[in-house]
Amino acid sequence: MISLAAVGLWFGADLNTASAQVKDKDTKVRRANLGVGIPGTGTGAIPDGGPGCGPFGTPIEVSFDASGVSGTLTDVGVDMDIDHTWVGDIRVTLIAPDATEHLIFSDVQSTTATGCGDSSDLGNLYAFNDGAAGDWWAEALNGTGLYVMQAGDYRTSTAGDAPGGGIATDMTAAFSGSSPTGTWTLRVEDGGGGDTGAVNSANLFLATGPSAAAAVHNDFDGDGTTDYSVIRDESPTLTGNSTRQFAKSYRERIAQERDTQRTENLGGPPPVGSNIGWYIHNSGDSSATISSFGEPSSDFVAPADYDGDGKADITVWRSVASSGPEGAFFFIMNSSDSTVDTVDFGQTGDDPTVSGDYDGDGKADPAVFRCPSVAGQCTYFYKGSAGGGEITFVPWGNGTTFTVFPSPGDYDGDGKYDFSIQRTNPDVAGAGQFVLLRSSDMGVEYINWGLNTDLIIPGDYDGDGMDDIAIGRNQGGQRTWYILERDG
Repeated sequence: MISLAAVGLWFGADLNTASAQVKDKDTKVRRANLGVGIPGTGTGAIPDGGPGCGPFGTPIEVSFDASGVSGTLTDVGVDMDIDHTWVGDIRVTLIAPDATEHLIFSDVQSTTATGCGDSSDLGNLYAFNDGAAGDWWAEALNGTGLYVMQAGDYRTSTAGDAPGGGIATDMTAAFSGSSPTGTWTLRVEDGGGGDTGAVNSANLFLATGPSAAAAVHNDFDGDGTTDYSVIRDESPTLTGNSTRQFAKSYRERIAQERDTQRTENLGGPPPVGSNIGWYIHNSGDSSATISSFGEPSSDFVAPADYDGDGKADITVWRSVASSGPEGAFFFIMNSSDSTVDTVDFGQTGDDPTVSGDYDGDGKADPAVFRCPSVAGQCTYFYKGSAGGGEITFVPWGNGTTFTVFPSPGDYDGDGKYDFSIQRTNPDVAGAGQFVLLRSSDMGVEYINWGLNTDLIIPGDYDGDGMDDIAIGRNQGGQRTWYILERDG
């Protein structure tokens, strides 16, 4: 079964005028799987903001002591009992111990930085979490005049200081690379003079799971550290004249691949061969492993943890035809039991170096990236290891095989690979630009980094659970690495 992962980009001022509603402070809003909350300290009056719909005033900051919480964050929620006239004045932000911030809401129903926003009042217990059904902006729009917004569970949302505010956001994903341990802060600010209020109480909810090492590239022994490894052409010595050529880089190799004549539709996978030598220095015990797997004249190496045992599997990919099925094959030597799996996936001209865990089940998914020979739509294809091997394709990038290069990785730390490409920066000739689609919230980032000829080498270099944007460049006979850490 083939599915298309639809990708979209989402790009109000209202003054209510009549009626009122009785407060319901006894309403209890708790998310069951978040358990008992951590009570906040430092509650009280919210300092009034600037004149009219002016600048935000001095914040009140409520603190939560999470010094006894450990593990990997799996869910984050917060509630607050707050009184304040005119919700459009208020900005609320949750801040983790490592200073990572996530906006709860701001400038509700406004469309400009100086707008006054919605006139509804706050006067209940409000909970914010990713599992909520409530729409905070819609609730504000429901009332008129002295309307007090209903107690309940709501999603966090983007700010209304520009057109397009009020879009639901994911709070847990925002803190995916953060440790729960330490002091969390709920910052509440008033951005308009004359309307006042207070934070009466607040609770922070943190759900955690066992700490798990982030997926590590080329970790063949499963110790959580990348292992030094090289591959070597160990074909028998050739005699006489030979036309066989070996490309030094992927870009040269794919050009050679396109110019090579392939026998169409061989009727099944070819023998895997044994003329690629894999030399691996295991970081766990400093032992060496030598394996023979694949053919250097035809194969691309594509190691990843396909069987989910925490170890990278020796893998090659070989194209045999310009269309499928049986256009190309992954040959996977499972580290768990040394058996070889053959996966029919791809065709001549594809880039098979993009395999990773796109569906979040702990196993790498066979994947290829395909661009046309003339400028057009580029597309990721992956065969999910979860859900019965469904094939998903995601259009991402526009250009050709030699102008758009894939750079996938788990850049937001949610356990799933994100779709990313490197291209020439449209504003700076010769510079590189990464265009990233986050799997956690479908947000898009444009990251200017490096040159358009650099080697793309993403990985989690600082151990924070998120892959970093990284490139390599030959300078003066040496390879220099430039790493842009995702946590700043």
